[in-house]
Formats: sequence, structure tokens, C-alpha cells
Amino acid sequence: MRVIILILLVFMLAGCAGSIVHYKLMSEEKLLALPTAELCYAYHHTRKDKIRPELERRGVIPENEWELIEKNKIAVGMTAFGMFCSWGAPSPIEGTANVTTTAEGTRVQWVYREYLKKTSYVYTWRPAGMPPDSAKITAIQQ
Repeated sequence: MRVIILILLVFMLAGCAGSIVHYKLMSEEKLLALPTAELCYAYHHTRKDKIRPELERRGVIPENEWELIEKNKIAVGMTAFGMFCSWGAPSPIEGTANVTTTAEGTRVQWVYREYLKKTSYVYTWRPAGMPPDSAKITAIQQ
């Protein structure tokens, strides 16, 4: 009975978009066709050797950010996509994103909460009319 429950749990998790198991089981073709933000989330969790060349081909992560990403670190001036590759996305349970849009652009406060640990606030800015890959970290509060 435990085996059946475990198998059902694995299949349920595999079907959840954005889950680690989902990315691990995804074909390479489908994985590399993901939108950039989701590809960065997947990079954070799994299959880095397959995903990094695709991110480099897309040109969304500047070369100078890879060292920080490999150390799971972020810095002011880093792209939002670099942040997602390094830290993943805030968990819907433990974190959130607060979005403010004005005529000048979009500011996002990313709230990363670690269970029984510190909370980090990361602020990104994207000027109006600019593509999503132009968003950059403007402040980090820990």
C-alpha cells in the first residue's frame, strides 16, 4: 500500500507545473522550449548542464553573473533572470512578489522566506516599455 501511495505522490508532483520532479521528468526538448523565467527556475533546481547552454544561447544572463549564480548568490545590478537562476522563485507558501506598476516602469519586491530562518527582500526595476529581461536588482534587504 505504501508503494502505491508513493507512486501516486510522485505522479501528482510530476504533473505540477514548476515542481522539481516535473522538470526532472520533462524531455530535454520541452525543457529547453520553456519561457525564460521558468527555464531559470528549472536551472536553480535541476539539469544545469542542459539548461545553461540554452540560457547562454538566449543571451539573457550576462557572463559576469554566472559566478554568483553558481554560488547561489545575488547582487545589486544583477538581472532578475540571474536572480531566478541563483535563488529560484519565492515559494508561494513561504514567499511572495509584490508588484507596483507606474507610468515609469515596474518595481517588484520579491520576498524570500526560509523556513525558521531569515527573510530576504529583493527589489527589481524594469523601465516602462522595456522587455522582461531588462529587469535588474536595485536593492537587497536581509
